[in-house]
This record gives sequence, C-alpha cells and structure tokens, in this order.
Amino acid sequence: MIFMIQLLILSKNIMKDSIEYKTILIVEDEVINIKIDRYAISRYFVDINILTATNLGDAARVVNQNHIDAIILDTIFPEGENNLIPLEYKVRPGILFLRHIRNLNELKNIPVLCTSRGIDKVLISEINSLDASFIMRPYNVTEFVNILIEMLYR
Repeated sequence: MIFMIQLLILSKNIMKDSIEYKTILIVEDEVINIKIDRYAISRYFVDINILTATNLGDAARVVNQNHIDAIILDTIFPEGENNLIPLEYKVRPGILFLRHIRNLNELKNIPVLCTSRGIDKVLISEINSLDASFIMRPYNVTEFVNILIEMLYR
C-alpha cells in the first residue's frame, strides 16, 4: 500500500511540467502532533511546504499572510482559546475557526482536514456541514496521506 501511495505521488509530480509546491498549514497546539504530521507529510510528499500554528490567533495570521493550499486543523485547543466561546454553545474552537474561513470569499475553498482525539455525532455533522474532512488521532498514516492527496490534487 505504501508503494502505491508513493507511485501515485510520483506520478502526480511527473505529470507536471515543473514541480508546483503546495503549502499546508498545520494548526495544532500539541507539538508531538505537529511532529507526527510533519513526518508523515515529508515522508510521502516532495512538493510540500509546511507552515505551523500552535493557536488560532497565529493560524489566522498565517492564513492572511500566505497562500495556503490545505489546512490540517485540530478541533480542540487549551482553555484560553475557549474564552472566545459563549457557554451556551458547545462548539470546539477549531470548528469556530473553520466557520470563520468558510465565510471569507478568498479562503472558503481551502480544503481542511479536521483532527480530534474524540469523536461525536455533533462534531462530524458540523465538519460535514462546513465541507471539511475528518480523521481521528492517532490516525493511520496511509489514510492520512490518501486524504491529503485528495485534498491537494483534486
């Protein structure tokens, strides 16, 4: 399976006249998850620039200052990020960020892969309604890479 993924990625690059670098933004507060994502991406892709943000404020700045081709977005952030959310709404901070970018014309079509350690029907429903993908941590690397291929080269 890994061999097939590498061939698919290689064939995508060969079909291009020159390598077109893609930029992925990883929005994740846990450094270990950033390292895991970076490793998986760099192992299977040769044409990816990786930017990171460890909080939603930094993520907003990175998105506004760079051309982003895809976002890997954690849905849960530390307590400080939750101050932005009224108590009557039980929405994860990452989902609020996703809603925000979906409401901006220049960003609304960026493919987003949401991540979380837990899953519930409300979360999945919200992610689906915002036209994003989802993978639960810890993830299967093959599944993760296949989702990224679909997001970046569709």
